[in-house]
Amino acid sequence: MTQDYLSVLNPEQLEAVTHTGSPLLILAGAGSGKTRVITTKIAYLIDEQNIEPWKILAVTFTKKAATEMRERAEKLCERAVKSQIKTFHSFGAWLLRLYGNFAGIDSNFTVYDDDDMVSLLVKAAPQLSKQQASIVAHKIALAKDYCLTPENPDLRIIDSDVEFAELYGLYENRLRETGNVDFGDLIMLPVLMMEKNPDLRNYIQNQFKVIMVDEYQDSNVAQFRFLKNLVGENTYLCVVGDDDQSIYKFRGADINNILDFQKEFNNTKIIRLVKNYRSTSQILKCADDVVKNNKSRLGKTLEAVRGEGKKPVLAFVPSGDDEATFCGELVSQSNKKGVPYSDWAVLYRTNAQSLNFEKVFNQRKIPYVIVGSLKFFEREEIKDLICFCKFIANPMDELAFERIINKPARGIGKVSVEKIINFAKESKKSSLIETDGILEACFQMKGLSKKTQEGVLFFGNLIKELKEVAMKYNEHGIGLILDVVYNHMSNTSTFNMLVPGYYFRTENYGQITTNFSGAGSDVATEREMMKNFICQNLTTLTEEYKFAGYRFDLMGLIAKDTMQAALESIQEIDPDTVLYGEAWTMDDNWDGNWNGHELAVQWNLN
Repeated sequence: MTQDYLSVLNPEQLEAVTHTGSPLLILAGAGSGKTRVITTKIAYLIDEQNIEPWKILAVTFTKKAATEMRERAEKLCERAVKSQIKTFHSFGAWLLRLYGNFAGIDSNFTVYDDDDMVSLLVKAAPQLSKQQASIVAHKIALAKDYCLTPENPDLRIIDSDVEFAELYGLYENRLRETGNVDFGDLIMLPVLMMEKNPDLRNYIQNQFKVIMVDEYQDSNVAQFRFLKNLVGENTYLCVVGDDDQSIYKFRGADINNILDFQKEFNNTKIIRLVKNYRSTSQILKCADDVVKNNKSRLGKTLEAVRGEGKKPVLAFVPSGDDEATFCGELVSQSNKKGVPYSDWAVLYRTNAQSLNFEKVFNQRKIPYVIVGSLKFFEREEIKDLICFCKFIANPMDELAFERIINKPARGIGKVSVEKIINFAKESKKSSLIETDGILEACFQMKGLSKKTQEGVLFFGNLIKELKEVAMKYNEHGIGLILDVVYNHMSNTSTFNMLVPGYYFRTENYGQITTNFSGAGSDVATEREMMKNFICQNLTTLTEEYKFAGYRFDLMGLIAKDTMQAALESIQEIDPDTVLYGEAWTMDDNWDGNWNGHELAVQWNLN
């Protein structure tokens, strides 16, 4: 079996896979098969070097990349399922769940996103407008990418103004009060707790014999320090990257991490993967003519396996509309010659640019899929639903509480909300409230008007009921709450009282202009899109847990001829998804235009 997966490698790939001992830097050009090298190396280390799979840690930067790496490694070696293959941030979250007490963090924390950061900053520094807070929040996130705390004198590289350090400090104090963390904390806090606790650092280092890092050119200062603390004297370290593809400096990526790797890790071996399996020579030549002008690079010249190919075409058009029309004509004409639509891809710089292409493609009946757009995900009802889940998991989450306490309006004013939050904080300090924080304060708070008191009690009883339902079906934490809450709210009268005609506009099926199924003119209902979003983002909340064979119900109305397309769309997220069952359900007054399906899928988080 080992010979089978080694036999398909080229000489440079084979050398990289079988290398052991000293630190290894693999310079992998675009399309050179780096994922094959990483996954094959994991299998080789387990099969041939007798490394226990749970002693292998492989980290990358996106969930999609981590999922692909995990699946491909498991196909080569079944025991690779026990390896730690994660994103940097999910691994940091995993460490904080286990050892967060060293950083003063409770294991039940939730992670604040950018909007949450701005909201919390406004609360911590009321003199700031939302726009001003957004700018400061961005700087705080950047500071954490450099592993800089409010007290660090090097914070001046982010902003030399003393006020920034003060605002950063106010934000951090308020964040710690909530018991939650932000995205930057998932890297910075593990770094700080390991640097302050050598015994803990040594213990964590001994957990892994092998550490591998993908897309190393995208690592920032905090991630580099994270890696340095994870690597012990007996750790085999292998990083894969391409200094020519370092484009994320604006996000804090530091190209020096890869350029200076040999200086930081003694006796480093460098292997260059130069055979390109993706592009033709003409395309590689154009790319090389540009990138060879970079002054700071380790250097390599890619060789095309696919041959010479045609010269790329550079077309100048008067406007964005003309550009879309030009592309639409190219796609249509090639399709008439037998070229599948799926052979084409359109890359654009910003999401806003997709509109022109969508209009042209729809006019020409060209089927397409929009990849990576988050507009739907940012809808108010989506964030509200997730805040319900956050508050159920952490009843001291004041941002989540403030967002949902008046959804829908319950006559609870801002002053009353602040009173409840402050009462919860004071009661916690005096031990009057032990665990359920703001939720318990909803029941104990006195001095509110009758109408306000009724609204607060209704909300408290609702959350208490949802919390009990969630605990009944899930004893592992926040992981499955999202599904429980969704189904509970969708299938009980409580839901109708909670959000009448708000979350799922089942009476008015809105057409979604971006075609999520990729099946031409087919559309999905808002409820279906909502559920599809939850499927995609469930692992965001549960990534640090392992749930084998978790059944996730996807319920909604789908056009009959998009049933298979919907399943395929889900399988792009998780190829292991399988069709569990199908049921025909429809209102008695169904006019025959739609077929309703209950689509249940097997969601595998391992």
